[in-house]
Amino acid sequence: MFTDEPSMRGRCADAGVLPWTQDFLDYYLLEGNLEVDLPLLWDDNDVETQHVRNKYWQTLNKKLAKTYY
Repeated sequence: MFTDEPSMRGRCADAGVLPWTQDFLDYYLLEGNLEVDLPLLWDDNDVETQHVRNKYWQTLNKKLAKTYY
């Protein structure tokens, strides 16, 4: 089987598109993240929003490692 490195946003996705998958919200919450913080993923005004985005990407990469690799 041949495969390239995975792209979580898919080919030719807009830069504003954030990766998401079925049942990811459950996993996101189990990792200690809060659903009410999700709108902050599109806001880059302060340190708190950066922290939320960092936690999102850490959770997403952990999910990718668990399911793909």
